[in-house]
Amino acid sequence: MHWKPEWGKIDENQRQVIKSSVEAIRSARGTYSIPWISGFAGNGKSVVLLYIIENIADLESDVSIAFITYTNALKDLVEASLLPSHKKRIDVMTHTAFLNKKESYDYVFIDEIQDLSLSALKKINGLANRTVYAGDFAQTIYPDNDPVSKSVLVNSFTVKEHKLIKMYRLTKKIAEIVGKLIKKEFLLGLETGLQKEIPIRLMRFKSSNEEFHWLWEEAQSWSKTGQPSTILFPSSRSIDEFLKFIAELYDLGRVPRVRKGPDPYSEINEFLSDIPEDVSLQYFGRGSGSEALTDSRQNRYVLIMTYYSSKGLDFRTVFVPSLTPDLWLAHDDAIEADADIEQKILFVALTRSREALFLSFSGTKPHKLITKLDLKPIDYEKADY
Repeated sequence: MHWKPEWGKIDENQRQVIKSSVEAIRSARGTYSIPWISGFAGNGKSVVLLYIIENIADLESDVSIAFITYTNALKDLVEASLLPSHKKRIDVMTHTAFLNKKESYDYVFIDEIQDLSLSALKKINGLANRTVYAGDFAQTIYPDNDPVSKSVLVNSFTVKEHKLIKMYRLTKKIAEIVGKLIKKEFLLGLETGLQKEIPIRLMRFKSSNEEFHWLWEEAQSWSKTGQPSTILFPSSRSIDEFLKFIAELYDLGRVPRVRKGPDPYSEINEFLSDIPEDVSLQYFGRGSGSEALTDSRQNRYVLIMTYYSSKGLDFRTVFVPSLTPDLWLAHDDAIEADADIEQKILFVALTRSREALFLSFSGTKPHKLITKLDLKPIDYEKADY
């Protein structure tokens, strides 16, 4: 899977942010202002942050460097994207692992800062000579973890914002519908030929079984070598329903249970490897399925993820199924902590696609948030696309 674009495809705005951030990080004069790489989904914050890290590693051979983020999925993708020489120099881990490790570093780069609490950020800063932030406060999706707000961030630390103002990943159509969802203005800087405008489809089915049949067949057809298609679900419970369908479809027997430990879906992924198809189905996230990232460069894959694990990642083709009115998007504590949390979670899911986006539901009408997008449902039996 290819996530990090080559340097020649980096935009001038991104290059300038990389350059100015590296200069700020290495400057020894005056008070250090923490560089904060900001921007909406699709601006390439994580990619820019990774290029900054690699620049520092090349310029300073005797310093210790850590990249920390919120999810295991993004951690695994960053590790897979590093050059061999950089893998020896840069420690990549989740913020939880970093805080448990309690080891000091010369430079600590923190992605997805909007998901961290103020106390966590202070502890991380205490273990670093210099830090660099990246994040988007429109994508705060863990409200019951007491995440830091933008106002608290700028009032608690000396930060200098380096803003990415163009969207390099999202198509105009996708940016348009998510703009309706969270009421944000988007600046689009789409280079001709990079983002192919494929109509967003909202598919309607008579039953969930019919929907899952279509979903699996369609996801396989869109999967390409080096470009796995991805199916996103809001929770493990939703994933369980789809896995039961797959098990019954191929008469695989009972789906194994999710286990505790660093690779909780290992038995499930081994179970899914028995599917007699040319396309492999694997769960990716929570420390599981990372080997699919490397293997997908030579083979075709369909990845299953939660909305949460997908944050910070992007894929050519994304499917967001089971969007029925009773779909669980957030638990009660999260909704109580943030009345807009369901919109933010769905925003994350819809902005993972850089080309093709398929939404689907069974029954007469979709989830209340989907109705805000002004997409006309396509009845499966009448579909012609």
